[in-house]
Amino acid sequence: MKYLLVLALVLVGCTAPKDNDIYDQKVLSKQILNIYATDCLGTGWGIDHRTVVSCFHVVENGIIGMESPTECWRAMDTRCYPEPDIAFITVPERPEVEPMALASLPPKLGEEVYCYGYAMGSLLGVTKGEIFFIAPNMYLADMTVIPGMSGGPVVNNKGEVLGMAQAFLGQGRPLAKIIPIEVIKQYYHDATQKDVR
Repeated sequence: MKYLLVLALVLVGCTAPKDNDIYDQKVLSKQILNIYATDCLGTGWGIDHRTVVSCFHVVENGIIGMESPTECWRAMDTRCYPEPDIAFITVPERPEVEPMALASLPPKLGEEVYCYGYAMGSLLGVTKGEIFFIAPNMYLADMTVIPGMSGGPVVNNKGEVLGMAQAFLGQGRPLAKIIPIEVIKQYYHDATQKDVR
């Protein structure tokens, strides 16, 4: 069954990260979490050692648990912002979540980006695309976001988070909607009264 899922993910454009990809698999497993919600599967990622970011639509009906290949977490508190579809999930002190590096500049048109996530709630995979639309509250990329990858980090070729995968809008072609990191930073400050770089 596991091999059939891997084959299906490859056919739709999602592959498992390789050792020579942007990030080492061991590092990724401490930064990107598989979220099991009451009626949804999704992805979350560390913005600080005790906070995981995901989409509100992933966690809106409750979180059952979060895991990576090496650890399990429970949610202690969730701060949700239905518009623009952001949720900050506080986790216990142990185990710590490894925060991801955040981009200080927005992407450029045509920039290559990668979205990491737990497609269909199973294996950590990555899809690749290019940014073709930039607005203050949204980026669009020609990339597939498979169910379960909502909330996943979208990174540049340096591994810095440019935003978060929110939705797959494609009809006839891959089209991913991305929440910019600057928007996430603003809401993070509102939720925690802390700044993040």
